[in-house]
Amino acid sequence: MLTVIGNQGVVLKFGTALPHLVLLRDQRRTKNVTHFLTDVLEKSGIKAPPPRLDLMADQWLALEGLVRGDRDTVSTCSADDGDIGIVGSTTTNRFMPDSNSRVFLFGTSCRVEWGNSKQQETHQQTATYLNTALMVTSDRMALVRGDPRWLTNHQVQFRTWGVSLLSLQQLVNLISLESFVSKPEQIRCYFLDEASGMEEKWTVSLATREAVDQLIEAVRYPWEAVFSVELEINELDE
Repeated sequence: MLTVIGNQGVVLKFGTALPHLVLLRDQRRTKNVTHFLTDVLEKSGIKAPPPRLDLMADQWLALEGLVRGDRDTVSTCSADDGDIGIVGSTTTNRFMPDSNSRVFLFGTSCRVEWGNSKQQETHQQTATYLNTALMVTSDRMALVRGDPRWLTNHQVQFRTWGVSLLSLQQLVNLISLESFVSKPEQIRCYFLDEASGMEEKWTVSLATREAVDQLIEAVRYPWEAVFSVELEINELDE
């Protein structure tokens, strides 16, 4: 069986063996590998079932629960004490996300900087993470980290794979995006919560420029629908 995981990779399962996750971090790469594997199987005379597309229902519902903080499905704990929430997505009457407005992208690394603009002496803090992913919904952006092998399990237990929510921002807090001529696979997101004065900056390295463009388009439509102006996207040469 071949399962396409959010156009970010494929899961291969042969018979009763454990599934193998091939993480590609790019929509075009994933489609090319899917077509290649399907073609090889057909030429070998092996009749394989059609690939299952996108994230499985359990994974999408688990991500929704993690981002929304749904008390019915998420056990939340402080990240400082090293405890990670467990998501059990057994509910079947919740809606599946619209693939046109929701995007899940794996990054190679991410640097998060934050501080408070209302304080006279702003002490900016910085943290760098690996194995991160970006989730964009119709109204929020989330940074998630953890072992991506959690995507291969039907019973989603985030504790097992060390999955946690690094940062969550309302899409309306996004004030600008920056891309880079010298690093086309990198993008920087600036957020400002005007009520609290909290500023946050995400510098995310994705696998390809195509992944960056996919993120920009996923953010642009819902943001511009709210503000009725074009989202500011700056291309820097640094």
